[in-house]
Amino acid sequence: MKISNIKISLHLSEDVCKRERSNAKIICKDGGLTLTLYKHSPRLLNVTGIKREADIDGIIQHIENKYKQKCIKHQIDSIMISHKDYKSLKMNDLLKNAESCSDIYYIDYNPELFTGIYLKPFLREYPTINLFYSGSYQLLGGQSFSRINESLQIIKRIIERSENGLF
Repeated sequence: MKISNIKISLHLSEDVCKRERSNAKIICKDGGLTLTLYKHSPRLLNVTGIKREADIDGIIQHIENKYKQKCIKHQIDSIMISHKDYKSLKMNDLLKNAESCSDIYYIDYNPELFTGIYLKPFLREYPTINLFYSGSYQLLGGQSFSRINESLQIIKRIIERSENGLF
């Protein structure tokens, strides 16, 4: 399992640039991070490119020093995690196990449009899961690491049961 990207929003104490009524934005790179500032909301700064949960506090500190402002609050907007595997699982087994392993997700599977199974959450705090016959998966959009960990346990249970032929 590898965190591909974490996106956070920082709410700063003062405007970073002049407020304008437009969709204009300022995008700049800072190391491996991408900072996006929208002119219609100059106290809000979006940061992407974060690779570890432990880096978030250091990045907030870096932004406070860079803009000489205090971060009033921050929130995780999205987390993307990917895992590559090389198993050979039957899609029917994955579907049956996905249906029985969780009441947090509903299944969206249309093999003509997409080769994987979408597990879409009933609640927005949970990530969407793309699950493939190879045992590979992606988690997209989770807003907290506790929900991510809960979702990872569900995926592992689905894959394990599918490998063992359990329903």
